[in-house]
Amino acid sequence: MYRLYIFLLLTLIVNNKLPAQDLDRVNFPLSMAEERYHASNADLSLKSTQELYNNPAYTHWRNQNDTTHCLRSAIVYTGLSGADSKGDFIPYEGDGSYDYRVGAYGEYSTSHSGTLSGQIQYAQGKHRNIGWSAMRQPELYLPYISTDSCGGDFKFDSYYAEGNYGLTLKHWTLGAKGCFYGEQAFRLTDPRALNNTTWLRFNVGVAREMNNHLLMLDAGYGRNKQHMQLRYWRPGQQDRFFVCYGFGLYDTRQSAVSFGKSRMYYVNEYNARLQYLSPQNKPLRLHASVAYAYNQMQTEESDIYNLYESSTHSFSPLFRLTYCPSDKWSYELMGAADIKSRKGYENIIEEYLIDKGNNIYDFRTIDTRQNYDRNTHQLTVAMKASRRMWNLVWGLQGGLTSNNYEETYKSGNYRIKVQSLTPHAKLSANWQGRRDEIDVSVLYARQKVGTHDYDVNQQNLQIAHLDFQQAFAPYAYRTADLDKYIVEMTWQHQLKSITVGVNGKLYLASGHRLDDVNYTGSIGFPSTAPMISPDSDTHQERWGSVSLFVAF
Repeated sequence: MYRLYIFLLLTLIVNNKLPAQDLDRVNFPLSMAEERYHASNADLSLKSTQELYNNPAYTHWRNQNDTTHCLRSAIVYTGLSGADSKGDFIPYEGDGSYDYRVGAYGEYSTSHSGTLSGQIQYAQGKHRNIGWSAMRQPELYLPYISTDSCGGDFKFDSYYAEGNYGLTLKHWTLGAKGCFYGEQAFRLTDPRALNNTTWLRFNVGVAREMNNHLLMLDAGYGRNKQHMQLRYWRPGQQDRFFVCYGFGLYDTRQSAVSFGKSRMYYVNEYNARLQYLSPQNKPLRLHASVAYAYNQMQTEESDIYNLYESSTHSFSPLFRLTYCPSDKWSYELMGAADIKSRKGYENIIEEYLIDKGNNIYDFRTIDTRQNYDRNTHQLTVAMKASRRMWNLVWGLQGGLTSNNYEETYKSGNYRIKVQSLTPHAKLSANWQGRRDEIDVSVLYARQKVGTHDYDVNQQNLQIAHLDFQQAFAPYAYRTADLDKYIVEMTWQHQLKSITVGVNGKLYLASGHRLDDVNYTGSIGFPSTAPMISPDSDTHQERWGSVSLFVAF
């Protein structure tokens, strides 16, 4: 840790013409707490900018049309972040984490050859006390996850690399992008866990400007693989490993006592996005975007057959309306939504004899059942007013976020539903001096839970279930009235030929689970894995990060 702190003090961010806000755009989130920070912060400009850069053609178009932009731009960053929680937490996320990262982003543009850009990031860290899941990024595969009953800390190394190229061809701007994300995670306590996860994505985009109106379209394909392996280090020791399919249910045949478990998961992703950008030299400006993605997930047991599948449809519309009647005043109105619908399928597998003489068996799918459904949506609407006074810009923002979460399982008539509303208020200030710039923002939000329903009554009481660990615990986490606080500060200093600075973020969520949310059933498989209380409990979460930055 001493070497880590010295490294952070000596490493700086390099930034030529890119603003400090681009740190969030190029940073790859490493924990669910970090993702909740960005979702709660409701940053109007960041969300809009991320959508624009998702089109591979946009970087070159901007460089060709923005005369204030430098032909060479680069940012190199390093940072340290950590999270901790008390009371309720989601077991498959764990109750804390820490990580440090270093990365770089750069652009090089010419008027004839196009624009080449790319970014890399390396990170290392730990997710603490993950229980009842041996998966990484479990939200991608739910409810079809594999687990042991012990849990523990996952250490990880992650790698992210992206390359983007854009060029102009007559009246069209074309672009192509490829990116790779890889992670190796491991657990050093029995049963030992080893996870190798990869994402490989390709996108192509096109942009056409007509009378200063920009229309952009991009489409892409992604491929995800995860190999999960559990095994005991001590010779001869065995345990029960669970292959789950939602609401505490698990495949009893595949969840037998054994020396270990190995599974493969695959996801094919198809996505498309249409965007419109109005003329930027007008007082009234509009950015509108509509994105759609389809994910198909398959599981494979020991490279033999596919037990479970799921298909997920994602729809993400966005609009940002900006009005600048004068140099002193500006107003912004933004709406963004993230809507997902997932259906799960259970394949019925038959084992049959193909060679009686040699006693060789094979497997085939004879039927498929569609029992599991999961629908979520998050809708945010916000308005911001900014006022410039000399070299100081004040901003005041107010908005509302609506969340809806619903899971159902047809066979047992199981149902989980939670709805909540979160209004927020945000105050920001930006001061610019001759060589220095300081940006500060403070946000307060109040999450209020509305309709909530937990209808999970196991029908087969002759065997123990995992409904408390995998159904009730996430439900309890979502049914808390919370006060949320976010503080962010950025300082930059311009030297003779470089710029240096620091960025800090802090996220706090504090509250209590609703009094009527208690588990009254019998908890199956009590174990050493970290777990929440069956009765109403506190809900506290903290996350913070520090990044440092320099310029050429």
